[in-house]
Formats: sequence, structure tokens, C-alpha cells
Amino acid sequence: MMRRQGRLVRDELAELRECYRSNQFVLRTDYKRTIQSLEAAFETDKIHCAVHEELFSADGLEALSNFCGAHPTPEFSEKKFNVSEKTTQDAAVLRGEIRDYYAEVYEFCYERFPQTKVLWSVNSESDFK
Repeated sequence: MMRRQGRLVRDELAELRECYRSNQFVLRTDYKRTIQSLEAAFETDKIHCAVHEELFSADGLEALSNFCGAHPTPEFSEKKFNVSEKTTQDAAVLRGEIRDYYAEVYEFCYERFPQTKVLWSVNSESDFK
């Protein structure tokens, strides 16, 4: 996204290496805190949590539409929005650093959303897309 917006001033891996520990990134990935805050403020039937990798599938869109009381539009699952060209750089070392840094987040999500064990697996092609 930063590349598309013209805000990427250096190599993507260097940018990610610098940013993943920033307060902005840490706050955005503190899913446990976010979900606990939502649950403290709203009744559970008023909350819809979805995993990003599943949200734009036909099933994910249907679940969200049903929750919102909207008519499902499954054809949206076939469209790609704001897609960035993927780089072919090897990010294995950085991927490991980030997983270690956010270990508590991963553990929370693995427990709360078991499908993330597969969706976010180290060997998954979806890593950092």
C-alpha cells in the first residue's frame, strides 16, 4: 500500500523491519485488547469478528452481510480491491522475527480463531500479503 501511495522510500523489507515494532503497528495488531474492549462494551451478539484472509470469501461476505442485515453480494468475493504487486524478496528471516515479536498475538488468535493456525502458518503463501 505504501508503494502504491508513493510513500515507500526504500526496500519493502527494510521498511517492514523498521515499522513492525512501532507503536502504530503494535496497537493495530493487539487483537486480544481490541476484542476484550469490544466485549466489555457490547453484547456478544452485537459483535462480528472475522479473519481478514476469510472475510472476502463468499462465505465470509455472507456471514458479514447476515450480521449487518444486508443482502449478501457473493460476487464481491471474485473482485480484488487495492491489490499491490507482490515482491519476490525472501522474507523468511524477517518473518521469523515478526512471529517471535508478536508471539502472544499469534497464540491468542490461534486459540480464539483456530483457522489462523493454517491461514497464518509459516509455510503459507499468504504470509505478508
